[in-house]
Amino acid sequence: MTSLVLMILPIFYGQGGSVADSAAGAAAVQESQHYLSGDSRSYDEKLDLARQLAHSNRRQEAIELYTIFLTEYPDDPDLLLGRGLVYAWEGQYAEGEADLLAVTRHVPTYADAWMALGNLYLWWERSLQSVEACSRWAELQPDNAAPYIARAKAYRSARQFAQARKDLIIAIKLGGDREEISGLLRQLDRIPTALPWEPILLLDVQTFSTDRPDWSTTTALVKREVSLGSIAVGFIQTRRFDQEDRAFLLDSYMNLWRRGYANIRLQFAPWRRVLPGSDTIIEIFQGVGKGWELSGSYRRMAFPETLVYILGSSLAWYLGSWYLRSQTLFVPIDEGIDRFTMATARRYIVTVDNFLEIGAGLGREVVTGLIGPEYAETYVLIVRGQTFINSRWGFTLSGNLQQTPDYRQRGLSVGVIARL
Repeated sequence: MTSLVLMILPIFYGQGGSVADSAAGAAAVQESQHYLSGDSRSYDEKLDLARQLAHSNRRQEAIELYTIFLTEYPDDPDLLLGRGLVYAWEGQYAEGEADLLAVTRHVPTYADAWMALGNLYLWWERSLQSVEACSRWAELQPDNAAPYIARAKAYRSARQFAQARKDLIIAIKLGGDREEISGLLRQLDRIPTALPWEPILLLDVQTFSTDRPDWSTTTALVKREVSLGSIAVGFIQTRRFDQEDRAFLLDSYMNLWRRGYANIRLQFAPWRRVLPGSDTIIEIFQGVGKGWELSGSYRRMAFPETLVYILGSSLAWYLGSWYLRSQTLFVPIDEGIDRFTMATARRYIVTVDNFLEIGAGLGREVVTGLIGPEYAETYVLIVRGQTFINSRWGFTLSGNLQQTPDYRQRGLSVGVIARL
C-alpha cells in the first residue's frame, strides 16, 4: 500500500495547479494530499474524494485512487462502478467493461451499473450490447424514462429506427425530457447517414412505347452529415429528346424547431437545352403525435418561356417497421388547379438502410417536354428497394411504369452507395 501511495504522490503535487482552476478540483487535491500524508478517512469520504477527482478532469489520478481504495475494499461495487465509469470516459473501454461486468455479476440488481454499461457500449460503438444493457436497466426501473431514452439511442446507433421510435414514445408517457425526445424523434424521421460521408452514383434509363427516344440520366452525389442536418452536392448529366443536358445539384436537410426539419433542393442547368434552367424545392416536415408526420412543399421550375409553380402537402405515418405516406401536388394553371396524388408504403427490414417500397399515383402531372413543360393525365406505379451488404456499401434498385394518353413510359434505376 505504501509503495502505491508514494507512486501517485508526485502526480497530485505536480498537477495540482490545473485542478485548482475549479473549487471542486482544489478541494479534491487538498483532500487527496491529506489522505496520502496518512490521515484516516471513512469509506464515504474516500469514495467522494475519488468522485471529485473524476469530475474535475483529473481522471487518471481518480483511476489510481480508485485502484488503491479497491485494495482496501476488494470487489466493492461502488468503487468498481466509479473506476469503470472513469475508464469509459477516458476511452479505455476494455478496462471499464471488466469493472462494470464485475459489478453486474455480483450485484445484478444495481441499476446504475447497467446504465453505465449501456453508455460504455454505446460509446464503444457496440450498439447491440448497449441495447442489452439498457434492457436490463429498464427491467429494474420500468417506470423511469431514462433507460428507454438510452436504449433508443442504442437502437438509433444500430440503425433500428422502428424500435428506437417505440422506446421514445414510452419515454414520453413516463414523463421524459420533451426537448431531448423531440430532437431524437426528428433525427429518426430525417434518417441521418450512418457515417459522415456518403457518395452516391445513380443511373436511370427511361423507355417509351412510341418513337420517342430513350432517356438516360447519370447522377453523382456526395452527402455530408453535419451538426444541423446534412448537405449534398452533385452533378447530373442527362440525355432527353436526343439532347444532352447538364445540371448542378444542392440538396440539404436542416433541423428546425421541435420535431421539425426542412429539405431544400436546388438544381441549376446553366446551359440548358431540355431541363428547366432552375428547379427549386422547399419542403418543411413536422412530426406530431405518435409517429405521424405532416409536410408542406413549394416547387418552382423556370423554363425559358414559362414558370411552373407546384404546391404540395403530405401525411405520413410510422407504424412499426412500416412507413406509409400520401402526398398531393397542386399545380395552378390557367383558371384552375391540376392535382396529382401519390401513395407509398415502405417496409424496413431490420434496419432503416434496408427496405422495400411500392407506390402508386394518379392525376395530372407536369413532365419535361422538348421545348418546355407538358401537362398530362398520368397513372404511375413505382417499386423500389435498397440494401447494404456491409457497413460501407449499399445498392438501390427501382422501376417505374407510367401511362399517359399518348405513350407508356418504363424506367429502371440502379445505384451504388458508399459510406466513409
